[in-house]
Amino acid sequence: MELSYLVGEGDEGRAFQLRPGDRLQVHLPGNPSTGFNWSVQAIDPRVLALVQGPGFVSEAPHRMGAPGTVTLGFKALAPGRTHLTLAYKRSWEDVAALRTFELDIVVLD
Repeated sequence: MELSYLVGEGDEGRAFQLRPGDRLQVHLPGNPSTGFNWSVQAIDPRVLALVQGPGFVSEAPHRMGAPGTVTLGFKALAPGRTHLTLAYKRSWEDVAALRTFELDIVVLD
């Protein structure tokens, strides 16, 4: 039975155990209208795959440029361990990320 897990800012640094086929939804605050967005910086693609996003839902859709929630969806593929690192940065700038978000993922047999 495949399960789905929702994680956010409060889960920073936590470890999660998944089984192959399980889904992991990461919801983080962001504002792509500023050029900043969340992207995957580190992941073992044999263990965990990005399958959705980044998507964005505005907190105030009637206000142009309003912040909201960025969503990325992952699927556990095979047993193993991976460290998931997401970075909040502008893709065209060669500078350190404004913020990072990290999780340890273990996919069990």
